[in-house]
Amino acid sequence: MKGRIAKSADKSDTVRSKARGRRSASRRTVDAVPGRIETNGASASRDELVRVAQRLRVALKGVLRGLPGDDVRPIPLARQLGLNKNLTSKLLAALAKGDEIAMVRELPGPVPLASFLRAAKEARATPTSITRAESALESFRRLIAQEFGDKTHLDTLLASWLPESSARAELTARQLSFRGASLIKGLSADVDVASFIMYPSRDDPAFADVGVVSGRIGLRRIRHGVQIRLSGGTRHPATTSDRSSDVPDHAVLAERFSREFSDDPLPLTIRDSSSGTEYVIDDRGIGPKSAIRVFVAECYERKISLLRPLEGRRDRRCCSVAVVDEPCKTLVLETLIHRDIWPHLEPELCIYDTAKNGRTSPMDEDRSADLMTTNDRVEALGVGVDRFATPLIPRHVEMIRYVCNARGWDADALRGYRCVSRYPFYSSQMSICWSPFG
Repeated sequence: MKGRIAKSADKSDTVRSKARGRRSASRRTVDAVPGRIETNGASASRDELVRVAQRLRVALKGVLRGLPGDDVRPIPLARQLGLNKNLTSKLLAALAKGDEIAMVRELPGPVPLASFLRAAKEARATPTSITRAESALESFRRLIAQEFGDKTHLDTLLASWLPESSARAELTARQLSFRGASLIKGLSADVDVASFIMYPSRDDPAFADVGVVSGRIGLRRIRHGVQIRLSGGTRHPATTSDRSSDVPDHAVLAERFSREFSDDPLPLTIRDSSSGTEYVIDDRGIGPKSAIRVFVAECYERKISLLRPLEGRRDRRCCSVAVVDEPCKTLVLETLIHRDIWPHLEPELCIYDTAKNGRTSPMDEDRSADLMTTNDRVEALGVGVDRFATPLIPRHVEMIRYVCNARGWDADALRGYRCVSRYPFYSSQMSICWSPFG
């Protein structure tokens, strides 16, 4: 499928999610490096914004205290002033925030606030409170225009200062991107899975064999005539068919695995070529009722060098890679690595924009400009196959055991790392990367 193993050279500027602390059997999470949106004089602008916001908070509260009556709740206040309850609700919620930055993030813009002050004046709020609030609002409006452009641009900047707001704004943007990409592509999936197993080679302990479990849950067309073809890994010399061997080649394993874990009847056709494997999804109509579940597995021998970079190559990094080339609601990318492989190392998360320059290897230093900062993270799952169970992927532990049994691997010797990305950006590439050679 689209998940691939890639290798990279020297460390470059990366967007990372480093797992910290000592290896443990318990679950732990590793936060991505938070992003920042800079403006000229960002620090000074923030200080000035806090000062102006403090003054505006005091003035607006003074207007509320200066109104006749004492029922300052969203609906009664809206009735008293003849305003929409959404405006009064948002205003009161903002003023209840303890932090000025959080308050400004929730506060209505200068135009709605001006409407509030006019209504309060007509409702006979004290003249002094109105005058102070109008002055504070004008300072707020002027600061926004001079330093940030408008309230929308200011809210974007504030989201980067407030982690919770940043995550919420990013998720909203991802959902909109998913909807647009689904309509354009004419297809979507509920869950996209790319799971990589790294296990010491039986023939050469200096290398690791690799197993890949890839799949889609809830994959469906939303427009007639859309072709869905999922790409597998490229052929490897060690994986040519050998019917006398008790270890199936990657094409044979893919078909057996698919029949076990995909819908019945099998919703795909497997085509093997000199360049790789292709999985053609059957056309079963459109809409939710046409949604299918499809999984395949592939194995590659002596894929990863464990002790040193391969001679004549600059590779210094090993990565499990998932390319988001079909719109999906959730992407599950994970690396399940034998506990004796690089036991003192923890992985990094790198995310690339592939829209302009296509897929990349983390070894390509020229692609550092395509790195993306998101709120995604890597979770350390601990050791043992039972720890890899997730409600997102029914029978996931069975799948891992199936591949391990086919290869003669001990599934309970694996330690896991997983990234679950909600509404991953279409035309992006996510990589869980290891740097064993410095």
